[in-house]
Amino acid sequence: MNRQADPMQRMEHSLDFYIGGAWVAPNDPRPCDVINPATEQPVGRIMLGNSQDVNAAVAAARAAFRAFSRTSREERIALHRDEEDAIAIANDTVYGLSSYVSGSDLARAQRVAERIRAGMVHVNDAGLDFSAPFGGYKQSGNGREWGELGLEDFLEVKAVMNPPAA
Repeated sequence: MNRQADPMQRMEHSLDFYIGGAWVAPNDPRPCDVINPATEQPVGRIMLGNSQDVNAAVAAARAAFRAFSRTSREERIALHRDEEDAIAIANDTVYGLSSYVSGSDLARAQRVAERIRAGMVHVNDAGLDFSAPFGGYKQSGNGREWGELGLEDFLEVKAVMNPPAA
């Protein structure tokens, strides 16, 4: 398996972790089925990580941030060809629980957020809103918790038909 696969490809390495710019095998392989909540059938498999995997990911993120934090605004902007490219990269995954959009132009950031295929999109460090529905798209699951939409999953609809009035 090519451990240096292009990170922009679809996430075909669901049994590996993408850490430090490379696909790596977990330290303690423990596969876990991904269950479709509608059918309760497995739709895929992922690998569970352990503390060594988390520590490796955190160390790689810290190392990457040191270099990234020294780049100029222009260098950061040049990482994506354009807004369409950024949206395509964000949507190029089988998952879609949560995402983040940051930008100085709030209207533009909101337009981008509307096009991202995720159940939740936080714009400019917006936190959770417990009155908003919580849930994902694609293999991050359908269905919602919290808010009015979350309550609908627990409701049953009944129709009662009465005879016509005499």
